[in-house]
Amino acid sequence: MVPVRRELTVAPGNVGKGALDVRLSWSDGTPAADVGLVVRCASDPAPRAELQRAVTDAQGLAHFAELFAGDVTLRPDLREPFPATVVEDATRTVAFTLPQALDVVGRVVGPNGSAVGSASIWCDGEEHRNAQMRRAVDCAADGTFRLRDVTSSAMFGARARGFLPSPCVTPSSLTIGANGARTIELQLGLPGGRVHGRVLDPDGKPIAGARVLAGPRGGFQMRLASGLNATAPLPAAVETDAEGSFELIDDLPLPDAKNPGPLSIHATARGYPVWSGEVAVAAGTITFVEIRLGLPTRVEGRVLDFAGQPLAGVKVLAAKEDRGGWYWNVFPPLECRSDSEGRFAFDWVATGPCELNAHDFMRPDIGRAQAVVECKAGTTTTCELRMDLGRIIAGRVEDKEGAPLAGWSVYADNELPQWHPRQARTAQDGNFRILNLGEGRHDLKVRGPGRIEVLASLDDVRVGTHDVVLVVENAQDRSASLRGRVVDPDARSLGDVVVTLHEVGKRMGFFVTIEANGSFERRTQPGRYRLSVQRGGLTLLTTPIFVVEADRACELGDVEFPRPGSVEITFAGSLAGASPILSHSDGWGGRTTLIERDGVWSAQDVVPGTWTIHLEPFPRSSCVRGAEVEVRTGETTRVEVQVEGVVRVPLWITGADPDDVQIDARDANGRLLLREQFGYDERDGGIRSSIQLPLGRATVEVRSGGRFGKADVDVDQDSERANPTAIAVRAGG
Repeated sequence: MVPVRRELTVAPGNVGKGALDVRLSWSDGTPAADVGLVVRCASDPAPRAELQRAVTDAQGLAHFAELFAGDVTLRPDLREPFPATVVEDATRTVAFTLPQALDVVGRVVGPNGSAVGSASIWCDGEEHRNAQMRRAVDCAADGTFRLRDVTSSAMFGARARGFLPSPCVTPSSLTIGANGARTIELQLGLPGGRVHGRVLDPDGKPIAGARVLAGPRGGFQMRLASGLNATAPLPAAVETDAEGSFELIDDLPLPDAKNPGPLSIHATARGYPVWSGEVAVAAGTITFVEIRLGLPTRVEGRVLDFAGQPLAGVKVLAAKEDRGGWYWNVFPPLECRSDSEGRFAFDWVATGPCELNAHDFMRPDIGRAQAVVECKAGTTTTCELRMDLGRIIAGRVEDKEGAPLAGWSVYADNELPQWHPRQARTAQDGNFRILNLGEGRHDLKVRGPGRIEVLASLDDVRVGTHDVVLVVENAQDRSASLRGRVVDPDARSLGDVVVTLHEVGKRMGFFVTIEANGSFERRTQPGRYRLSVQRGGLTLLTTPIFVVEADRACELGDVEFPRPGSVEITFAGSLAGASPILSHSDGWGGRTTLIERDGVWSAQDVVPGTWTIHLEPFPRSSCVRGAEVEVRTGETTRVEVQVEGVVRVPLWITGADPDDVQIDARDANGRLLLREQFGYDERDGGIRSSIQLPLGRATVEVRSGGRFGKADVDVDQDSERANPTAIAVRAGG
């Protein structure tokens, strides 16, 4: 059968086409060979993002034979995009030199640590990290690879047939090696099940160039055994050949207790709706899937404001919305903006129910609209989207004298169920109204015009509240500055060091830019702060709390982090599937993942100081008796600790600052059982909490803002149902 490529007319008029030759050079001026580029045409009438791709040859030249005339955006793999223009019925040549950036060298290994020479490096594409993942470079026979002049935020991982993909990392999180390049070892997962198949059009003819992907959604944050922060791998799309055939690059995970059912599989091609189905895989087999894309339909309508008048420039998405504004599309969604009469239209819509969402991020005050329409093949479905206020929180922002603050931003968010954050801007009278909020309570934060610091806040505000008053104590720009210098005792390059400024009692931190010699200076608001220094996901140092005063420079001097040590821990008793984690004793020194080998759990490059052993996940079913570990500079600390089952012990704490609470529990011999430090919710004049302790006598100590309190408890099987243990925190306690 002859393969087909079907393209629908989705906009009036014909858009001309032209060709483009792109000559790419490295930052040193030499030809950038074997670099992939994708191009997106601004005049492409497609209702969703459609890209073309080419790879540079040995002379750094990539050719695009047929592009829509007009402005285009070219994006080299792992690098920043640049613009170009396509002329109708002509071939233009554009030259671009990649700016000097970061180099990465690495190696890809299998689950057993041996090199995988058949692996390739795949990188994050545009369009919000969906199915635009693409092959960036092939590895050498020994599994090694090199990436030149890549941006610090580029995301990449390893893939190879016969393995599950590796987690993805960014160059900014990697440490600098002896050769000056960032270094990484990417480990592939165990073999799973294989999938191949064909993609057909509605008449059963094969489609060339269709894209197919399958497997877990990925994209969530994770922590590698090395302590490095990473991202769970996204599924990678492959294209069908001339016969419509495909084979996925990744193995898919085998069914287990957590995911016993089949996996999602998706396919699409230009001119067709996205097809979705399921596929079940088994070990040692290749599952065949035949995919037949459906006939497209059309949706059109108007966007109207609260009074029924047309709204122009509103984004309309044909996509399912999650929690007020999150979208999880495996391929770019259908989207457009309403015209001057509020009209919008989509082609390539699948038959069946279609959810439409309308909003404008820059104009939250116009509200949002949502509707579900039923689409039938060969027909046009019409829809009216009228904007709605939704749930509201309203109030006023003023200074400490009661004067209104105009043009200030008020943000609302909540941790659970992680409703999409909303914001509003204050009017001349200081009033604000935040629309389309999720149910429950929200935390409000106030920022000044052009500022990122939170200058006033109020937590747990229930939707429907219309009389919130947010007072900004330091409304005038009385910002202060912070100065210092980061010092590495080994005189290594500081290019891989990340410095973050944390305000005490706030969840948000701010990055601090450091010069090549380690010096830094940053303007901030008056307050109480800590400074943390990280390298490769490991916290090297966290300073004690310091105070930044208004209209003054806070001089920290040299901030020198010590040479690290290492830890080896043997656990007596069953971990029962729990993962041990090392946390710094002050709660701010970071966390270190332990790696198990031959029954010994170890960690390298651990910052000297006192660390606490925690078991995850939380809530814990066991704890560690003797959980404190003292790490010394340049030495290996070896300890053996006991793992025991626990019972929940409720607490009632009074007199404590809910943003600064540390709870320790020790046994009768003074051995640490647990240490917890984080923010709590204060209700009815106290803090209700609970901890997990083993059976027997224990002393619970609470520290907060320089105050102290403690209580002895006898833990038995009935402790969970007993009245909370009362602990009063007071000065000199």
